[in-house]
Order: sequence, then C-alpha cells, then structure tokens
Amino acid sequence: VAALAERFGNIWVMLMMASGMVALVGMNMTLRLLDTSTDQALALYNTSNLLTNALGGGIELVGGLWVLLLSIAGLQQQRFAKALHLLGLIVGSLGIFTLLHTVPYLKDAFGITQLIWFIWLGVVLLRTP
Repeated sequence: VAALAERFGNIWVMLMMASGMVALVGMNMTLRLLDTSTDQALALYNTSNLLTNALGGGIELVGGLWVLLLSIAGLQQQRFAKALHLLGLIVGSLGIFTLLHTVPYLKDAFGITQLIWFIWLGVVLLRTP
C-alpha cells in the first residue's frame, strides 16, 4: 500500500507542478495579448484556467488517493499516532469525493483538512528521530 501511495504522490506532485507552470505561462501570455486583442486574451485566459483546473485544482482525486493510501499504510505500520492516520482517511475521502461536483464545498473541505493534516504530519516527522 505504501508503494502505491508513493506512486500516486509522485503523480500528484507532477500534476501540481504542471498546473502551476500552465497558470504562470498562461497569465504571462494573456497579459501580453491584452495590448493587441482583448477577445483573444479572454479566450486564452479561459483556456489557461481550464487547463490549470484540469491538471491540479478542479478535482482532487489523485491527491485524495495519495493521502488515503498513505493513511492506510500508516495504520498498517502503526508508526505514528492513530488519530493522524484517521484524519488522513477523512482527508483522502474528501479529496476523492471532489469528483461529485454537485456537493458544494468538498474541495474547500479537502484543502482545509489537508493543510491541518500536512502540518500535523510535518510536526510528527520533525520530532521523530
């Protein structure tokens, strides 16, 4: 399970990096295009937003799977506090449920709980010899 979690973590990192690069390059190109054609700039802006959200912001399936699998592995190995891994199960499930666009605020709930999980995990890792 831990090896599978690592694979999803690597995929997620690459998607986040690609999303950020598309956002930065898209914004730069959009701003340069504003001088010549506002219609083309708007079209490029919308396309860039579509790609940015598709790669790393619209649906949190890959990040959710990563946290869920990592938490399952953590529960199996019993290296850290059980509560941390249980929170991870919740975080991961929220990420996977962002597939359901009809349920409002799932993405926000995933983001906030994942921040809490990341901070807790970071503190635990810093304190572990």
